[in-house]
Amino acid sequence: MTAKGGADQVVRENIYQMYVRNGNKAGFWVVRDSWSDCVAIIRSVDRKTAGALTGAPPYYGNPPVRGGLWDWKLKRWRQKYFDVTCGGTYAYRWIGKSETTPTDTGMEVAADAVAPAGPKRSGGRERSDLCAGGGGRYPPARVGGVGKKG
Repeated sequence: MTAKGGADQVVRENIYQMYVRNGNKAGFWVVRDSWSDCVAIIRSVDRKTAGALTGAPPYYGNPPVRGGLWDWKLKRWRQKYFDVTCGGTYAYRWIGKSETTPTDTGMEVAADAVAPAGPKRSGGRERSDLCAGGGGRYPPARVGGVGKKG
């Protein structure tokens, strides 16, 4: 669901916009700029897996977002359910659509899709900042999911 606006320009969306673009449904995978080892499936937005959001776009009143955090290096769940913080930020990027893990669907995360971890942030960690990194940057999404060229 990431649209390209030019040769290398990527149009960013927040999680609420991705949910709406996905037909008002959860069940899509995202990555956050500060994560280097994980991806997350969005399980619900505003406590629902499907249905229109209330409030004005693009933030729709900032409803709660629940997800599952998958460690692509270890190929296991870090947290099967967690509260995704800051769903309205543009630090998340769409990487695919599936109800299963990336490895179950062949959406292998390519090693070159994750930059080396940046310096650790001082202070407390966000609830969704559970993966190594803290400054890693990701290249534009590949159509069809991470690790697949479309």
